[in-house]
Amino acid sequence: SLGSNLYLLQSNADGVILVYGPITDLNSLGSPMQVQDSIVVNATFTSLTGGNLFGDFRHELVIGQRTGGLFTMKRIKDIPLSAGQEDMPSTELEWYPNPTNGTVELKPFAGLSFEPLQLQVFDVSGSLVMKKKASPTKQKGITLDLGALPNGVYTISLKNNEHSSWSRIVKQ
Repeated sequence: SLGSNLYLLQSNADGVILVYGPITDLNSLGSPMQVQDSIVVNATFTSLTGGNLFGDFRHELVIGQRTGGLFTMKRIKDIPLSAGQEDMPSTELEWYPNPTNGTVELKPFAGLSFEPLQLQVFDVSGSLVMKKKASPTKQKGITLDLGALPNGVYTISLKNNEHSSWSRIVKQ
């Protein structure tokens, strides 16, 4: 739960944890729920549990992955779901324009890996809708065409062997 609100978290095969809620009436658990947010992790076929592991009155997530490893995620500060751009962690990428009507661009920046990267696009339900390799250079970043996708909110993930970065894009 976040504060006094209760949320349901669901893991999937693509490394996306879907967040549903807030749940205000426990009797409504049998009815359809809307995805409110998602967490992208650098793992596949995940399973999760949570609890107050460190005695700090905040719940941490323990995420298991197919290869047998575990991740622990600890909330450092309270950030509301669907927070504005200024509240997002520094690992978020900045694609332009956002919102877009089709094509977005990630310009080169300090710290961008110039080795081949795995680019994945997830819809709001956490389903993988696009996957490709990207190889940015110092002169040219990455251009991504979302024109074939329906309007909506998408999460773009860039991964190399050691690091994963992400961003939310609105296509309208």
